[in-house]
Amino acid sequence: MYHCKSCSNRSRSLKDYVEHYRLHFNEANIHFPCAVRGCIRKFQTFSAFKSHVSRDHQNSRREKSKSVVVDMTIKCPFSFCLKILPNIKDMLGHLKEHIAHGLEITCPFQGCTSSFTVKSSFTSHLSRRHKSVENRLITPELLINSQENQNIIFENNNSTDFEEDAPSEGDDQSMSSGNGEIESDISDLFVKNLALFYLKLNAKYPVPSSTVQKVIEEMQSMHSISQNLLKQRIKRKLTEFSVEKEVVDEVVQDFISNDIYNSVHCEKGILSTNFRRKQFFKDNFRYVEPVTINLGFDKNKIKRYCEYVPIIETIQELLKDPSVKAQFKNPCSSSDGVLRDFMDGSVAKKNLLFIELENAIKLILYQDAFEVVNPLGSAKRKHKILAVYVILGNIFPQNRSKIDQMQLVLLVREIDFKYFGQEAVFRVLVNDLKKIEQIGVLVDDKRVKGTVAMITGDNLGSHCIGGFVENFSSCMYVCRYCLFRTEEIEHGNVLDTYSTRSPENYQNDLHCLEVNPALNNIRGIKFNSIFNELEHFHVCNPGLPPCLGHDLFEGVVQYDLALFINFMIKVKKWFTYVQLNHIITKFKYNGSDCNNKPSTVGDQGHKLGGHAVQNWCLLRLLPVLIALKVGDTNDPVWHVTLLLREIVKLVCAPEINVAQVAYLKVLIEEYLDERISLFPEKQVRPKHHFMAHYPGLIMQFGPLIRVWTLRFESKHSYFKKCARNSQNFINICHTFAERHQLFQAYLSNGSLFDVEASLENAIPFNEDLYNDSIKDSFFRHHCSVEDVLTSCSCNINGVQYKKGLFVVVENNELSLIFGKIVMLFQHKDNSICILVQKTSATYNSNRGFYQVEQSRAAPIVCTKFSDLKSNCCLPSYRVNHEEVIVLQHAIVT
Repeated sequence: MYHCKSCSNRSRSLKDYVEHYRLHFNEANIHFPCAVRGCIRKFQTFSAFKSHVSRDHQNSRREKSKSVVVDMTIKCPFSFCLKILPNIKDMLGHLKEHIAHGLEITCPFQGCTSSFTVKSSFTSHLSRRHKSVENRLITPELLINSQENQNIIFENNNSTDFEEDAPSEGDDQSMSSGNGEIESDISDLFVKNLALFYLKLNAKYPVPSSTVQKVIEEMQSMHSISQNLLKQRIKRKLTEFSVEKEVVDEVVQDFISNDIYNSVHCEKGILSTNFRRKQFFKDNFRYVEPVTINLGFDKNKIKRYCEYVPIIETIQELLKDPSVKAQFKNPCSSSDGVLRDFMDGSVAKKNLLFIELENAIKLILYQDAFEVVNPLGSAKRKHKILAVYVILGNIFPQNRSKIDQMQLVLLVREIDFKYFGQEAVFRVLVNDLKKIEQIGVLVDDKRVKGTVAMITGDNLGSHCIGGFVENFSSCMYVCRYCLFRTEEIEHGNVLDTYSTRSPENYQNDLHCLEVNPALNNIRGIKFNSIFNELEHFHVCNPGLPPCLGHDLFEGVVQYDLALFINFMIKVKKWFTYVQLNHIITKFKYNGSDCNNKPSTVGDQGHKLGGHAVQNWCLLRLLPVLIALKVGDTNDPVWHVTLLLREIVKLVCAPEINVAQVAYLKVLIEEYLDERISLFPEKQVRPKHHFMAHYPGLIMQFGPLIRVWTLRFESKHSYFKKCARNSQNFINICHTFAERHQLFQAYLSNGSLFDVEASLENAIPFNEDLYNDSIKDSFFRHHCSVEDVLTSCSCNINGVQYKKGLFVVVENNELSLIFGKIVMLFQHKDNSICILVQKTSATYNSNRGFYQVEQSRAAPIVCTKFSDLKSNCCLPSYRVNHEEVIVLQHAIVT
């Protein structure tokens, strides 16, 4: 029997197994595993799965029934030929010899009277008419020693029927006794698959409901025409066999009345209208209904609302997903002094709830506003939406960046949020968060408590949530971490040497504000954040981490790198803007850099024009792009450029130890000092001060790359797509919330995360195809070649590993050992190994990249994916005839 991994179905044959998986085709993140014994391959598309079975398992197929008669032979039908053949294969070959000699032969199979004088026609006839078992009965007159009424079937080496496992007696009885239940299950699966298809159109892509309805009506019309033609054909065929008219009508009526497709699309069918489809989705899938909250009347006397998705129900539904539950029960924590996630930071370590309950629910909220229309058009700000999302901090950090798992909490028009305030908009959310702290969420019949670990966002959003001032250009206190005064910028005092904010001095400032209500703010605090009502969270614990994308890449790097490039062009005359932009445009980017190609640089020299990741890529690759243009590597401006690169490498590291944090603090202080001294006329910005906090914030929140918000911002694109496709802005928050929750209902029918990595275009490993060095390296990690797949590429946790790219396999304080990928292996336990050619590399401190040492006898080794020193896969580039590698981030030594 072949067992389906997505449901309880059991198939008798491989063909039935493949066809059964069609019924799971529209489930989210579905994988199609091969069920042939000894084959461990899985496929992301049904077509690839079906092709694999057809192509790679031909030899494992056999006929549905097979009997071998050892004392039987076949005689040639021509009387002048006395040839006796032992089997059907030889018999057919013998007949073809007669055709070649100019004779006309008659097909030897029972019930077939076709005759042939051309060998190719005979071969085509056999393939077309006698491929299946039922059509391969030999004419009894040609059999020698055949018994009367004996059905004899010869072995068919060219059969294409799928292999069947012979079911056990118990299986056979259960299958035969439950045919009605099986048929009912298949019908239910068909309806579910069809509903998921409509839901995918409506919520994932998202196609307007009116368009989906039109598609359904046209499909139904075509289906009815097809059914009428088929009904006529059935009637005509049954009439030819002299079946009585009453029986014919009964058969046709039964056929039509049991058409599942018609039954769900008829006038009162469960999928016939948009309303009925939505009701089916909500009743049969895990759907969390958005709640409309009445905010009151605005200044124009119009009633306004916001949409809230109950966070408790959302968490409960999330934890029903096995892939989420597996991570929730196995939290990652470091014990070797390396900071890998926010749980290694002091904020989480000092949280009393997290200390008391190891598996407490750790919520990460994100708040931001986005435009759904052209921000430069006449409707700007009219439809600007403020959104709140939530993710579980319990899941692995690499999975927290996946957009689909980000859950919607709240949607409100920004203009309404500013008019009605935090109390009206966030009150229901905060009350639910209090319940999670005090009562908990019901998970597997147990109450699990939790709280907010942090609230992320850009500077404007975080200051809004925290009750701080939001005007960074005119206010005196603009830092949410300390009492830094903007007037200090003029004197170049931007380091983190000022008094730190705390819950205590936050409350003191609020008390002063109550005493002096005429004041707009006290030391940068305007009001008490509603989220401070939570028992285990406070915005000054701290609870509002920074965002690298906005502070660093759209702040310090965006302005300072443009300043440095302008100096190299205007003062040093190393190159021109035209030359630089030509290099940027024509440069051959490799690996992940292809997706983040830098934008061209404007000739004004004010700031870079690219988005955050493009600016990051330009900073990383700048030494490669202009390597031959830099005339003096000892120039102080070139030195400060490399200094900024080193800071970014450390800040963006997904793993960092305490020594590296201390080194980062020294680098930032040195950088700020040199930046101010080299360009005193170009005043630094508040974001330079925010950067000075990074070493301390890493110790509090863990690696800051884990809490940046750019992936959250990608979530906005779903709602923007909904707005473009629907072209309907009436009650837009409700439309967005309902559409998003339908999409989450669709995702709930599959696995939210791909818990197992799989190779792309994998084939079984054949040791005969490779040289001795590859085989030796392979067998040092694998005892046999059985159940091992190999490929030249693989996607693991969103990182593409390909042949020819480099990974870091060893490291020490002085150098790194890279491995050039040769191939990848996957064992039956789904573990991944990478075969690499080891190569040493020397760091060129004057250029900021590693120079690969060329060696003809570079050793080939096989290393586990889990043993890599970094998960990054790095391309190499050619600089002055040398192969160089640029790191994406610092490596823990």
